[in-house]
Amino acid sequence: MDFLFNVNWQQLLLHMLNFVLLAGGLYFLLYGPIKNFMDKREASIKSEKDEADELKNAYEEKLHDAEMEIEHLKEEKMHDVEVEIEHFKEERMHDAEVEVEHFKEEKMHDTEIEVEHFKEEKMHDAEIEVKQFKEEKMHDVEVEIEHFKEEKLHDAEAEIDRRLHNA
Repeated sequence: MDFLFNVNWQQLLLHMLNFVLLAGGLYFLLYGPIKNFMDKREASIKSEKDEADELKNAYEEKLHDAEMEIEHLKEEKMHDVEVEIEHFKEERMHDAEVEVEHFKEEKMHDTEIEVEHFKEEKMHDAEIEVKQFKEEKMHDVEVEIEHFKEEKLHDAEAEIDRRLHNA
């Protein structure tokens, strides 16, 4: 064979033919099974993706339902807590009113006792003062009577002396 450009064309054509036959044989032998495998794999992945999407949608739906239920329970609990707080407030207010009333009654009773004690003390003090005043006045009257007696006695003695001197 000729060697144009220093290339063995027969050898090159055999290699090319060999390559084409090998490629064609591999294509006919492997293309179908690989294509089927890839199609099955693609279908399997698509099926798994669809299943995952369904699970995701179901999860999101359940999550939404759970959030709604949580919101409902939260509102319900908040209402219950508000009712409980109002009830507790009413109880405490009533207890406070009862306690204030009891304290008021107790203080009124204590005040009445203190007033009675103060009244008794003042009455006793007044009685003592009246007694002292009476004693002072009686003493003053006795002193005046004694003084009046002495004066009258003195006047009587003077009258007797004057009558005796005149007689």
